[in-house]
Amino acid sequence: MENRDNDEELLSRVERVPFMEMLGIKPVKVSLNGAELVLDPVRDEETNPYGMIHGGVLYTISDSCAGITARADNRRYVTQCADFHYLSSGKAGERLTARSRVIKRGRSSCIVEVTTFDAAGRQLTLGVFTMFCLGEKKQGTPLQ
Repeated sequence: MENRDNDEELLSRVERVPFMEMLGIKPVKVSLNGAELVLDPVRDEETNPYGMIHGGVLYTISDSCAGITARADNRRYVTQCADFHYLSSGKAGERLTARSRVIKRGRSSCIVEVTTFDAAGRQLTLGVFTMFCLGEKKQGTPLQ
């Protein structure tokens, strides 16, 4: 499979993920090299008691971005481990963006770096995810 910056065919194969839909997370770019997901806007119910974006929401959009990135090679992956850092806080009403890049794609795992940003471009988190490969998928099936 050739490397492309944004493959519309890959984006069209991203499978419906009810948990992402419940939160309002949407994929906007997918390639073998990385992906971009957005949550726009962050709703009040996605914040902690202090009005900041809940850490679970930040982790979820990052983990989802890593998973979609890994699965762009048409194989099945699950998160094996992650090193995740909360750098700054965001708030409700803003656009939240997660962007990933593949660090290494191997036979049994894919290492993906994911950063999240608020609407002003301020980096909120940094995560490195190890995605474990469960095996091949049939051609033409969704990126699940």
